[in-house]
Amino acid sequence: MIEPDDFGLPGVRTFAHVGDPTPAPEHSPFWTHWYNAVVAERPGVRRRTTEDASDPTVTHEFDSVGGVRIGGRMIVPPRGTPVRGSLVVVHGTSPKECAVEDARWRTLADKGVAVFAIRLRGFPGSQRETGDLRTPDRLGAGWLARRFDAETPNEWVLPHAVADVFNACRAMRNWMLGRYGEGIDAEPEPSDNPCVMLFGESLGGGIAVMAAAQLAGRLPRAHFIDRLALGLPSLGDWRWRFARPACGSAADLEKHLTHHAARREELIDRVRLCDAVVHATKVRRPTLAKLAMKDDIVPAPTAAAIFNAIDADPARKWRFLVPYGHIDGGISNARRHALFERCMADFFDPAHRPIELLAPWESVMHTGDRAPDGVTPSIAEPDTPGPTLFAESVTLDAYIKALIEAYQQVGRTLDALPYTEAFERLCRLAGVDDRREALHSLQRLRKAGRLPRLGRVPDHPPKIDPEHESLLESLVVEHAGSLGQRDRLPYTEGFDRVAERFNTQTGLNLNSHDLWRLIARLAK
Repeated sequence: MIEPDDFGLPGVRTFAHVGDPTPAPEHSPFWTHWYNAVVAERPGVRRRTTEDASDPTVTHEFDSVGGVRIGGRMIVPPRGTPVRGSLVVVHGTSPKECAVEDARWRTLADKGVAVFAIRLRGFPGSQRETGDLRTPDRLGAGWLARRFDAETPNEWVLPHAVADVFNACRAMRNWMLGRYGEGIDAEPEPSDNPCVMLFGESLGGGIAVMAAAQLAGRLPRAHFIDRLALGLPSLGDWRWRFARPACGSAADLEKHLTHHAARREELIDRVRLCDAVVHATKVRRPTLAKLAMKDDIVPAPTAAAIFNAIDADPARKWRFLVPYGHIDGGISNARRHALFERCMADFFDPAHRPIELLAPWESVMHTGDRAPDGVTPSIAEPDTPGPTLFAESVTLDAYIKALIEAYQQVGRTLDALPYTEAFERLCRLAGVDDRREALHSLQRLRKAGRLPRLGRVPDHPPKIDPEHESLLESLVVEHAGSLGQRDRLPYTEGFDRVAERFNTQTGLNLNSHDLWRLIARLAK
């Protein structure tokens, strides 16, 4: 396994990380307008009667903003068991078909919870009006960047996805109140303030926080979301993320920020409209969060920053730690993720208060592989059908094998690869679109001693004057943080800025490959 990056914040410093809670300049007017537009409609859940071919296992749907039908899978308590609460589940960037949700949530449904696992617009199950919004755009960016660079933020997919979750919670509450909803084979207990709970994973975690924030304080003398759980939440602390080489969801947005360099500050302010850290300050409900010690898909410090920003009483916030986030980190890591699933099922039991439910779990929140009842969770074999432990988990074996084989075929040493046709060929052979991620993976393989030695390749950097070398060193330190972090520069906006400033100030005209070879030599 290749160790994920700790971003220079090991151990407790990762979990203590605090993000910038300052709202973007247009935050208040944007979200006020958003709220007024969304609540103009009254969503009701109904059984799906017209199949969406992108996921025929969807069972129910509701109408969200723009007339988009949002599909999902409804898992209800056994016949005769009254519904005491409802849970809306929001997926990450790689959801499986809805049918896998049945096994994951059956235990909770047996406790009297109606679980509605939705699919955000543009994902399978919610594509009839939108098409597949995961398809890379003209810049190679995926779902999160859809319409990000439009004239106004109202066209960006992310605020619409927040509305999808917001409306899913409203639709479940409406059904439990007996107002709207049809085709759900269960009977909710009568209540003037029904229990609506929310869980979001990775991408869905950040979106769930934003939706919970917009629902906060909307009911007189009552709360809308009863309790909230998050799994490796993303979409937070954007300024911190953009100050470092882009990874995960930030990489898609960075492609547009780089392409629209003249609009960079405007677009960064647009991203900050949807910063989960900012929204979390309005969330005051009991919260359970799964946080990783290391994760470089959703950087672990930013996930911790979202949790730390939630304004619930400290006695009603629980931090469940796992060694690694979006990576197959071995059996002990898998057991920690499986334990979280059991802990979360207890947390969402509406018959008891969260503080009572989680008291037995306190001793294993940070470490351990046994539940409070002494049972060690079994871990399915990789090829065993069934739900994954976490939605965006990545089995790296095939990806790593393809990279190593392509590296051997190309036959060019790693430092001599960036910005060459040989590297383009390597990416084609490995089936990789993201150059920065491919290079970063190869660098980590070399660090782990898993990259084959190819011998020396005759590829020498150009010679430059000592004063030019000093200038280049200062530019690298400015944009990467230190010479030791220079591996993070290629295929980022930071590298492009170094190249532009170096060539401008020296009068040279070095291409990207030659400049990288100089930078690589500087670090040695």
